[in-house]
Amino acid sequence: MAANWRLLRKCLARAYAGGEIPPAEEDYLENAFTCTEELWEKQFNKFESKPLRLILLAEAPLFGTNKAYIYNLKTSLTPFFHFNDLAPLLDCVPKAPKDQGEKKKLFVELLARAGVLIVDVFPFALNSKNTSVSFREMSKETYGKLAKCAIESYLAPKLKRIRQRSSGQFVFAFRYACVWNAAHEPIEKLLRNLCMLGTNQEVISIHGNNRWLDRDELKRTADMLKAGR
Repeated sequence: MAANWRLLRKCLARAYAGGEIPPAEEDYLENAFTCTEELWEKQFNKFESKPLRLILLAEAPLFGTNKAYIYNLKTSLTPFFHFNDLAPLLDCVPKAPKDQGEKKKLFVELLARAGVLIVDVFPFALNSKNTSVSFREMSKETYGKLAKCAIESYLAPKLKRIRQRSSGQFVFAFRYACVWNAAHEPIEKLLRNLCMLGTNQEVISIHGNNRWLDRDELKRTADMLKAGR
């Protein structure tokens, strides 16, 4: 695991009153971080033999008491990305199994086959049920400062690893508008410094209404990938 929790907790502590994370919350957050990073590493390693084409930038793991995470095969899919959303990315998508566990397993396999990797901007599983601080209740200023620190301490090292793993051209897309609004400029700057964006290329957004993604934008992105642009 490349990221270091002790370093990252210093970023997060700034979002808490007095700069102190309650012990019980930190135990939950560190456990969530360790669990999701291990699952992400397992998925990332699949791209040793598969081409990586689309990096989908998410906000943070949902996690919680049921350990909800895109790469956790023991949890169901969420509106973050539905099984049917895979259709534009693949020439043929098999029918989704009725069993939720089998459905999630197949979904994760197909996501890798499509060359898609989910990368969180924040490694903090904040939510209103498990932590006293949450992204939705955070001020715009605090959110922006936390994003800056997370980009430098967490996202940048991860993107460097992705760059080392694959030498092809990537397409980057934000999943949610809130992350796009707060972080697209520093992330685009970082990607250009890492030579991961073309001269006239920009990071796009596929956020739709509410929690749904914009399937039309996803299809345009898929068409661009298929055209080799």
